[in-house]
Amino acid sequence: MPLKFIFSTSLLMLIACCAMRKQQHQPGNNLPTSAINCVKILRLFPVNKMEGNRSVFMHHDTGYAYVYTCNNQMIIKSSYHFDSAFNEKLVPAYRELKYITLVFTKGSKYGSYTDEFRGVYDAKVNADSAREQEWASQLPLNYKIFSDDKVVKFRTSNVIDGSDTLKELYSYKDLGDTTIKGLFEMYYINKVPGIAYSLSPELDSIKQRQLCKVFATVEANAYGKNQVIQADGFTMMHEMKVIPVADKDTAAILAIFRRDKWRDN
Repeated sequence: MPLKFIFSTSLLMLIACCAMRKQQHQPGNNLPTSAINCVKILRLFPVNKMEGNRSVFMHHDTGYAYVYTCNNQMIIKSSYHFDSAFNEKLVPAYRELKYITLVFTKGSKYGSYTDEFRGVYDAKVNADSAREQEWASQLPLNYKIFSDDKVVKFRTSNVIDGSDTLKELYSYKDLGDTTIKGLFEMYYINKVPGIAYSLSPELDSIKQRQLCKVFATVEANAYGKNQVIQADGFTMMHEMKVIPVADKDTAAILAIFRRDKWRDN
């Protein structure tokens, strides 16, 4: 049975909000494109399957998310794809697909939730609970391990030639099973004003920069009692990019903001 590897066993989130003032007419009307900020988050993670006593790397699955903010409103629009339990013909016995949209207003208890794959449209949900279950909203706690120098150790740091990007290298060792080892490559850029999403608010604050990419490599290893399970090595990546909002996309994005009908309830 395939295994999903995430950066840490504890996943939860902190997404900050910045966005949409209350208007006397429909929210979102007549707002310039420049009033909308957008961040794209990419998640690349491995899927393995068991073959006897070996965990075999199969392929990478992906997740994409777009976080839009405008005044005191936020949209989280994300997709998620995971295949598991491959049979002998490599056909997944279980497939998890999510195409969700959550729109809410800062300070409001409720938001509007859509899951196109499951046929749920503009459902009233608790905004905080919905965010906690959404994968892009869970990423920041992955990097809590960087406060523990028994788990990760700093190796090198340098600014990439011809850029303002700071690259730091850390080695990693799992405390529960010390055969699990690897490397983290952390990339930071100068802070971008007005962005309401962070891969790690804690690391951003410490570095006074913005964490924009994490690339992890886990070595092949043996684990379990008497190390009877052999596991292939694998890689993982999280990346955050600030995306300009094109004029042609503005109307569709503002239409999603207007679906935030529960904010005053």
